[in-house]
Formats: sequence, structure tokens, C-alpha cells
Amino acid sequence: MTDWSEVGVISAELIDMLAENHADEEYTIGTVAIVVEITTTEESEEERWTSVTYRCNDARAWVQAGLFQAAAHAAIEGKE
Repeated sequence: MTDWSEVGVISAELIDMLAENHADEEYTIGTVAIVVEITTTEESEEERWTSVTYRCNDARAWVQAGLFQAAAHAAIEGKE
């Protein structure tokens, strides 16, 4: 059986970091999404597969796409 606690740990760490970084500010939470990559543990590369799935609190596709584009931009900018 898969141990899903990693998703909870990473989510909790993000929540703690955001709360600490914005402790002195008034703000509201906007769109929230969780992205998870799932990879099988098959020994043979031919049988192994990976999928990416997500859950978002906003059903509007254009909002989701914009959020993911902003996250990709932040990830790329953070590497440079």
C-alpha cells in the first residue's frame, strides 16, 4: 500500500512557511492547487509509468492554467 503521508507533510511545510513569511501582513488566500506525480515502482522500464494529477479549489480552467504558468515561471526564475 502506498504511503500518502508525504503529500500531507509537504503541504503542512508549505502552510507553515507561508504563515511565517506573511505573519505581519493582512491577506486572503486565493487559488490553491496541489500537484502530485505518481510513478509506479515496476523494475522493468517498459512497465513503469508516471502520471501527474492535480486538484484545485477553482474550477475555471483559465484560472488553473494561469496559476500553473505563474508557478512554472517562479520555478524557472528561482533556478537562475
